[in-house]
Amino acid sequence: MLAPAMKGPGSRPRVDFVVVHENSEEIELAIETKWASSSTSLVRDIVRDIIRLELLAEKGALAVLVLGGRRKDIEKIKNSPLWARHPAHESSKPLLPEYEGRSRRTLILENPAGYRKKLIQSACADFEGIQIPSVVHVQAIKPPTVERAGDYQMLAWQIFSAPSRTSFLPVPQIKKKRKRSSVEA
Repeated sequence: MLAPAMKGPGSRPRVDFVVVHENSEEIELAIETKWASSSTSLVRDIVRDIIRLELLAEKGALAVLVLGGRRKDIEKIKNSPLWARHPAHESSKPLLPEYEGRSRRTLILENPAGYRKKLIQSACADFEGIQIPSVVHVQAIKPPTVERAGDYQMLAWQIFSAPSRTSFLPVPQIKKKRKRSSVEA
């Protein structure tokens, strides 16, 4: 469903898990999973997964993002500058909502807040040539209570298309060439 839209070099988009309707081949459920780690690209990869899931949600699939891992690693991610609310802007919000009675958040992709602009543009760059949503609605799902989960935690969000969905073409990212110094030669 997503692969035909991708053009140019690189691997075709994939989703971690899908449930396909047996008669129509339509995707009914799409799940992207992430393991909490210290990867510097993890938050960007989460945003890319959200975009990919919205493209499937727009076609009617139930779309879910799951983040699992050690509690301390998940807390580190949630407290990182890329995820947390902007400390100087009291009205800013974390990247994704916490579960607080089915709270929903709008993730702005087309004209993101200045402090998230680099992150969002980097995530959107992989969708060059594809119309992607201007905004995505993200709703936290109540995490399960698991006995003996110990040091581990799971967070999940359902991804929705906006009711009056608008889209845009991401601007290609220009990679700056690093100047070689005479010492490197």
